[in-house]
Amino acid sequence: MVSKAAKIVAATAVAAMLIGQSTVIFNQGISTASAATVTAPKLSVALGTGGSLKLQSAQFLTQDQGKVLAFTVTVTNNGNSDLDLTDYWIKVKSASGKVFSLKVSNADKSITKVTANSSVNITYYSTVDKETKLTDLLFTVVKWDFSVSGYERSLGTIKYPAGYSEKTAVFMPKDVIYNNTVIKDAIKSYVISSDGENEYITLSYLVENKGYKQINLSQAQFHLQTDNGAVFDVDGGSLDKVAVQPGERKLISLYGTVPAGTVKSGLSLVMSIKDAENNLNLPIGAFQIPNKVTQVQSTQTLTGSFNYKDFEIRLQNVLRSSISNSDVMLADLQVVNRSTKAQPILDLSGAFTINGVKVPVTSTQTKVLDQIAQVGPGESYNYVVQAQTDYVNTLNNIQFDVTEKVADSDAYKTLYHFSGTQTTPIPLYEDGSDTYYIPNIGQQARVKLNQSALYELDKYDLFYTEFTYQNNEKRSVTPVQLGGYITNSKGATIPLQFSEFKDTVYPDGSVLLSGWTQVPKSFTNDFVEYVVGQQITSGSSGGGENGDAGGAAANSGSVAKPVKYRIYKAASAPKNDLVDIPFLNYNLSMSKIYATKNVSLSGAGDFLNDGIRFQFDYDLAAETNVEQIADDHKLVLEFVNDDLIGATYTKTFVLDNAEDGEEELEVGQGKTKTIVFEDPDILNQIEDDDKFTLNVYHEFNGYKMLIASKQMVWNYFNP
Repeated sequence: MVSKAAKIVAATAVAAMLIGQSTVIFNQGISTASAATVTAPKLSVALGTGGSLKLQSAQFLTQDQGKVLAFTVTVTNNGNSDLDLTDYWIKVKSASGKVFSLKVSNADKSITKVTANSSVNITYYSTVDKETKLTDLLFTVVKWDFSVSGYERSLGTIKYPAGYSEKTAVFMPKDVIYNNTVIKDAIKSYVISSDGENEYITLSYLVENKGYKQINLSQAQFHLQTDNGAVFDVDGGSLDKVAVQPGERKLISLYGTVPAGTVKSGLSLVMSIKDAENNLNLPIGAFQIPNKVTQVQSTQTLTGSFNYKDFEIRLQNVLRSSISNSDVMLADLQVVNRSTKAQPILDLSGAFTINGVKVPVTSTQTKVLDQIAQVGPGESYNYVVQAQTDYVNTLNNIQFDVTEKVADSDAYKTLYHFSGTQTTPIPLYEDGSDTYYIPNIGQQARVKLNQSALYELDKYDLFYTEFTYQNNEKRSVTPVQLGGYITNSKGATIPLQFSEFKDTVYPDGSVLLSGWTQVPKSFTNDFVEYVVGQQITSGSSGGGENGDAGGAAANSGSVAKPVKYRIYKAASAPKNDLVDIPFLNYNLSMSKIYATKNVSLSGAGDFLNDGIRFQFDYDLAAETNVEQIADDHKLVLEFVNDDLIGATYTKTFVLDNAEDGEEELEVGQGKTKTIVFEDPDILNQIEDDDKFTLNVYHEFNGYKMLIASKQMVWNYFNP
């Protein structure tokens, strides 16, 4: 028997060496029976006194460090006392005798014991030779024993039998240890297509939580690995948002692209867990991908059509548009029913690959524009697919794949590939006279541009636009939400806000909608281009210089079927007369404008100058085709005396639906209005009553837009 002191000295020396190699050791009394080789499926070694070690899984994954082997063992203690981890460790070597240095995952290196009647899982890893196979390896469990030469006793060796593969067959489940929780995983469905250049793999992957606590897949990684060790990325979407409760089953969609011919050479899906401290992905499960590739038709243009089942699918165009902080690729597709009977609409989508890099599914969105559930013979419906891309990207190659959702799955299969180098330009309506049509079934409409202008404010300028939106349906409908942005000659882009009108509009009825945004004063000296379309996604909205967003939709999102108008800054100057002033769907003309100091009689019988008496005749005409106006708009008259003091007085009017305390200008011809600007200090405020300027403002959401201005003479009927 070796003395306790001698054992401590020897153990300390060798343990220091093992710690330097990041090995883990176990300690408990054990029988001295000779070692036995254990083969699959048992894969376990007895540690004695109720203890055992079982090899749960072993996988390979090629990384920057080389071919990484990772395996997990479960140490079970069925004894009545703690199992201290001080006397046992594992050696891994090849059949030829080459020993591979083992390390323990960062998550498990602090494990020091196994309490009675419990188990722990420990993951090891090592870099092995490129040609190493699992069946080449011997996993030997060793115990310190100072009564034998070299102080080591082999308790058992685990070896996988010839022909064994670590890859689980498709559709078959496999228990995987993820963050110390057992999950049952399997490939539930797959779609593999090829365009001759690449193979596109879509997998529906099952995760079932067999543990007793919730798991989150934020640390999970997925890879496609060939039999010779080449590794390709897999797009799993937002795995950090996937939580699986105990007993719950969830399907996640995985997407990958590999060069043509890769699948036939042997390919597997490898699940790994991130070990950030060691900059490694530790493989925890591998699943064989079947060698079944469907050749997908393709065309070298970004327009065209193909036939699928009873439908003709047309890619009408691919546009590049903008949103608040990036650009958007937008594919517009029409699906025509070529059969002789009504058909349900297909569950179609699409995927973009830009300059060889696939856009993640989390950055892609699909929207059917027509309000239908089925399509009749010879009829069609329209959908769009949009994907975000960096606005600085130069588009050298664009690929768009038309895809269809696989039944009872989150996966999509590829139906057709389109590719090209040029997107379709957004149509330009330069003179502003063209009407923008919305062809959506169930929401057909004509959108006529009434006006667009750049208005000067104190700190910045304001871009403002108005549309008359006419419902062309035979039923009352809620208008399509508009969206858009403006861009200058340098390509700088600012998103617009638009009225959000949630009420319905009668058949052939119209509503007036507004769009606006603040712009820096240096934004343009010549013109801006204004893009408008059907809003698909939304961002956040902001308020006015002195107001808020009111009933505005948040329009930093992308738009479908966009068109653009060119607005010149010089054309935005206010009118220099007061005839035919456009305001919403009204037209205002003012004449016989007269201003004088107002005189009243005091209680003591004295005459007092207590303000300005302002009088004018006016004609106010309204377009009868507009029944409703979105948002709150007011007309403001501003009187500014033209002297050094510049006394200013204002009067605000509404043009319809005046509420308590509001004053309304009535529609009609030859109307007269008298206003008294009350000011008991008028004699001190008016230094010179020779000339004054009358400004007419359009007030909206806290903004005041100058639409007309004219200088006039006091005490005179100005024409």
